Amino acid sequence: MALKKLDSKNNEEGFPITSLREIMILRRLENNNVIKLHEVFLETKNNIETKTKEYHTFLVFDYMHHDFIGLL
Repeated sequence: MALKKLDSKNNEEGFPITSLREIMILRRLENNNVIKLHEVFLETKNNIETKTKEYHTFLVFDYMHHDFIGLL
């Protein structure tokens, strides 16, 4: 399996709409040429320095030995 961490830095308005769109599209796609999205999960951490919570979203995919640029 491979994890993709979605960037949520500097986003004061909540979860980025582009990330939501990506998740919704990947969940509906079923094609041999597209890596399957298996799971989406959220990790929360307490930031001791700023006394706030940090949220990290991860997408779980099948592992590929090459990336797209490497294949080209």
